[in-house]
Amino acid sequence: PTKSPSASPTASPTVTAPPPPLPPGFSVSYAVTVNVTFSSLSLASFDNATFKSEFETAYGALMDAAAGIAIGSTTIAGYTSGSVIVTSTTSFPTTSSLAVASAFVTTLSSSVDAIFNSSTTFGSYGNISSSGAALDTTIISASPPPPPPP
Repeated sequence: PTKSPSASPTASPTVTAPPPPLPPGFSVSYAVTVNVTFSSLSLASFDNATFKSEFETAYGALMDAAAGIAIGSTTIAGYTSGSVIVTSTTSFPTTSSLAVASAFVTTLSSSVDAIFNSSTTFGSYGNISSSGAALDTTIISASPPPPPPP
């Protein structure tokens, strides 16, 4: 109990119930989209095909390792100026849980620099920050069963 009442009641913590189980033949996939900014990287660097290829390979490998999923799961949708802002999506296999994908969103939102600072290459691209980390959920329907024989 509080010594003196407050003007407004204290909010109770929100507890979200787990989603109901999916019907047979359905599964869920998760994808995390984020904008990662490299403050000392020039957009002109991506005009060099070798640089762009090596950057994309290393970026994807570091993001996938941080997410704990197979290499090749992160795709880059584009680059924007403002230092360089990389928009990417990391797709989780259907065997991944919501908790795993949500933890990756938290990592991207709170400590994205830690993902890239382990790399001497990315360490030279200045301060690294993120924005817009979002989790997308897709329900996947399995193919319908074949029709019964005549």
